[in-house]
Amino acid sequence: MKRLFATPLIGVFLFALFNLLGTTSCSFTNTTESITDSTSSTFNWYHPGMLQKQRKIEFFAKANFSRLKEDMAAGQGEYLTSLATLMEVPQNDRQDFFDLTKSNFQDLFPSDQTTSEEMLSALAVKLSEAKRSRVAGQPISG
Repeated sequence: MKRLFATPLIGVFLFALFNLLGTTSCSFTNTTESITDSTSSTFNWYHPGMLQKQRKIEFFAKANFSRLKEDMAAGQGEYLTSLATLMEVPQNDRQDFFDLTKSNFQDLFPSDQTTSEEMLSALAVKLSEAKRSRVAGQPISG
């Protein structure tokens, strides 16, 4: 009898969790859209997994914004490490990533009203610049 009662509660919990995380909308795919994606010019850059990964990063940054801001100012910390993990920054590049956030803190957070979305956008620009600098043989921070 106890087992029958617990099963619906688990289902309700999972349903609430999926709704909270916004993943239920990713559960269904449109066959026509999938076919046209594979034949269109956008196929090379669009992948459903990339969208889900980006949503996780955005959700994490918004939910932990103040702590992430503190960690970025320090160039280290649990929340910055978690962001690096979500962004799939390789272990051997983590320190460079941390240094980049610290040295570019003013660009990532230009005002007290900076949002998590604006910070992530600025971070993407800085990472792109760092990648170009690395290819050119220049240091990535600054």
